[in-house]
Amino acid sequence: MSELAELEQRLMAALDRIEAAAEKTPAASDGVDPEEVNRLKAALDDAERARETAEAQLHDLREQHSQTFDQLEESLSAQRKTTTALDAELQRLRQVNKLLEDNNRALRQACETGQVDAALINQAMLAELESMRTLRATEKAEIEAAMAAIEPLLISTGGTA
Repeated sequence: MSELAELEQRLMAALDRIEAAAEKTPAASDGVDPEEVNRLKAALDDAERARETAEAQLHDLREQHSQTFDQLEESLSAQRKTTTALDAELQRLRQVNKLLEDNNRALRQACETGQVDAALINQAMLAELESMRTLRATEKAEIEAAMAAIEPLLISTGGTA
């Protein structure tokens, strides 16, 4: 982008020099070479066209950067949502695993004292089942996070998601 700005500055300086030279040039009746005037006018026209082209290119680049920025913001938002969901599932998994540990500890103590309670066994099995469900949900969230990260890459390379 700095190359375009530099080119534009150089073109503007050249235009200013040509314009200043054209103003200082006496009328054709004063012995000025009409071919030189025509050559300077042509150079001025060329410089103006080059400036317009540079401005158009600069506009196009700004538009592309704006679109790219919008796409990156969209992607970042999607990744934040996925990360939040993954974090929630991990928190739930930690809670369920803590419950499972507590139930297993109570079950071990009951076995050591010889007072095995069917309700404790049932609680332990339910906690283990919930732990498996939560683990599955966490794995699913991890896969979704990975897919959310990969999908923009596939789209940008022309693949399909």
